[in-house]
Amino acid sequence: MDEIICKGSADEYDEIVDFGNLVFRLDFKSLLPKLYDGHPEMAQCHYLVKENGKIKAMVGNFPIFLQVVGKTLKAYGIGTVSAHPYSRGKGYMKTLMKKSVEEAQQKCGDFMVLTGQRQRYEHFGFTRCGIQLRFDYNQRNKRHLQEYKSEEISLVSLKENKEYIKPCLEIYKQEDVFAGRTEKNFVEVASSWDAVPYGILSKGRLIGYCCFIPESGTVEEIVLSDASQTVPVIFKLLELVENDLIVMMAPNQGDCIREMYRTCERSQILNSACINVLNYPNVIEAFLTLKAKTQGIIDGSYVIDIHDVGRYRITVENGTVFVSETSEAFDLSLDHIGMMCRLFDPMTAFLPGGEKSKIEKSWFPIPIYFPHMDNV
Repeated sequence: MDEIICKGSADEYDEIVDFGNLVFRLDFKSLLPKLYDGHPEMAQCHYLVKENGKIKAMVGNFPIFLQVVGKTLKAYGIGTVSAHPYSRGKGYMKTLMKKSVEEAQQKCGDFMVLTGQRQRYEHFGFTRCGIQLRFDYNQRNKRHLQEYKSEEISLVSLKENKEYIKPCLEIYKQEDVFAGRTEKNFVEVASSWDAVPYGILSKGRLIGYCCFIPESGTVEEIVLSDASQTVPVIFKLLELVENDLIVMMAPNQGDCIREMYRTCERSQILNSACINVLNYPNVIEAFLTLKAKTQGIIDGSYVIDIHDVGRYRITVENGTVFVSETSEAFDLSLDHIGMMCRLFDPMTAFLPGGEKSKIEKSWFPIPIYFPHMDNV
C-alpha cells in the first residue's frame, strides 16, 4: 500500500471539502464558508494522510492573528480533524496532530485552540480553560421588564445590506480583543457555524452587530458601541425565538455584561475552548494586561515553573505586565496541563489546595479568550 503524509494543495481543495463532508456528514461549505466556500488557498493548511492517492485522514491547522489590548498574538486553530471510517485505528490522527503542533511551534505560534473531547486532546497539550460568559433570557423576562423598549431597535442582514459591513468592522476593532478580520471576509466569518449576521440599529443609527444561530437560538457574538442599549437589543433578538435566547459574551465586554447580569434569567461562566499555550510569556503578558485594564490587579512579582517547558518571572508594575525567563526560586511548579488550568481556568479558584496569596487572588485566573466565530 502506497501511504504518504503531506500538505494539501489547491488542486485538491474540492477533495478536501468532500472528505470533511463525508466523515462528519455535514455541509462544510455552509458551516464554515470562510474556509470551505471558494478558498482553495486554504488547502495548504491541511495535513493529509493518503493511501494510494486517496485522502484517508486530515487535520486542518489554520493561523489566526489575535489582537489583545494592542499586542498581536499568533494563534493556530485546529479543525476538521477526521479519518475515513475504514482507516480508523491506524494512528493517523496522532501523527497529524503531532505534526500540527510541531508546525505551530516552528512558526512561532503563541497558542493553539480547538473544540473537542478534553481527554482526547490533552495527549497533544490541549485542555479546557479560558473564560466565556453565557446569559439566558426568556419571554417572561421581557414581559416583566417593560421599562426596556425594543421598538426603536431594528436588525438588518449584513449579507443584504453591505453598506453596514465596514462600520461594523470598525466597531469590532474597538474591542480589547479582536481577530484579524477584514472588510472582505467579515460576513464570511460572521456566518460561521450556521450563524446569521445582523447589523443592529437604534433609531436608524448603527450601534453594533451580532451573529445569531437560529437552530439553537444562540447569539454567538454581539458587539455594541452603546452598552446602554444592551437589554433593548436583547429583547429585539428575543423576537427571533419562541422560548429561550442564549447570549455568549467575551469576558472583556464589561459594560454589556453589567446590563445583562441585572436582567437575565440566569448566567454562567464557561471555558472558552481547548487551549494549548506554546509561548507562556506572550500569552500571559497579553491577557494579564487585559485583566489589568478591565478589572485592575495589584503590583508584584511571581515565578512559575512549567515542567519541561521553562521558568518565568511575572512582574506587574503600575498595571504594566512583564514576563521573562528566570532561574529564581518558583512560587508555583506544575506540568503544562496543570499550569494552564491554574493560570487560565476560573474553576481552579474553587478547588482546595492551601491558602492563596494576594497576588494569586488578584491575577488568576487570567482571562484568556478566543472568539468562537474565528475558531475552526
